[in-house]
Amino acid sequence: MPDAFLTSPNSPFPDSYDLYGEINAVRALYDDPNPNAADPLFQRFQEVKRREKQFAAVSLARRKKRRAERIASTDPAKGLVNDATLLLHSVDAQQLLVGTLPRGSGAAMTNGVSGVLRACSSIALLYRLTGRQHPFADWALIDVESALVAIEEIANEKLKTTELLLANRAKAGLSIGLLHSEAPMNIPVRFGSPHGYRLCDTVIKFDQLVRHMRTLSRSGMLTSTAATEVIQSVRSPIRKLLEQAVLRGSLLMQPAYATLNRTALSDPEMQPRLAKLESLFTPKGVPLPDEIRDGTHRPEFFMERN
Repeated sequence: MPDAFLTSPNSPFPDSYDLYGEINAVRALYDDPNPNAADPLFQRFQEVKRREKQFAAVSLARRKKRRAERIASTDPAKGLVNDATLLLHSVDAQQLLVGTLPRGSGAAMTNGVSGVLRACSSIALLYRLTGRQHPFADWALIDVESALVAIEEIANEKLKTTELLLANRAKAGLSIGLLHSEAPMNIPVRFGSPHGYRLCDTVIKFDQLVRHMRTLSRSGMLTSTAATEVIQSVRSPIRKLLEQAVLRGSLLMQPAYATLNRTALSDPEMQPRLAKLESLFTPKGVPLPDEIRDGTHRPEFFMERN
């Protein structure tokens, strides 16, 4: 372990180790698929990779403890478990998975960014609320599912183009393999809703896109700026989805709103609370759509109560 390292008051580590500050400090080694062991910062880089694995393990442990990750008592699969692992090569996809921590302090403090693991916990809470006929939970998951379909379409379109470029170059006589990590992130995952696994599919697709873009850039088929723009075109809607899911999960779990259901919507005494929730649920305060209110439009995946 290096003798000196950056620290942060918001660090999850007992010694205040600043993971993202250290990543930036060794950025050249971190982004290099074949880091130079002779580099003076190599020991510091190795510590970053070790801490990164620790942070991923801690995030997973905390997530397992959350109520959202417990299997509902009415779930027909209760008592059955499945083992799944997620393999990611690119730094971009790994950061999307775990998110970023708040940086700085006081007025200079910047907000952290929610990762997929954090958002999946919120989505699992929303999933449980759908089992109580909560119309706003239905609405939230409908939006999640729509966003995932749209993101997948964008990513597939970009991947199709890059795969064609590489295939044409291979036909011309130069076959280029995709960039990959010699030490990819490989962690076990388990989610409290089907949407968690759908989100993992999206992150994997994003990881593939990043590798394609970096490969095209490294081989002179695309500028670095153009590659970054393509990556950002997929990362931005994913982050928007994650932030919205976290915000809506936090909102609907407030005591004033967690007990709402379709039956309660007809209660005159509930109308002020309903109006307040509608004003908070979307940026423009859009009213609850009638087809979601009456249950004729529900998410593709929702919890059924027996």
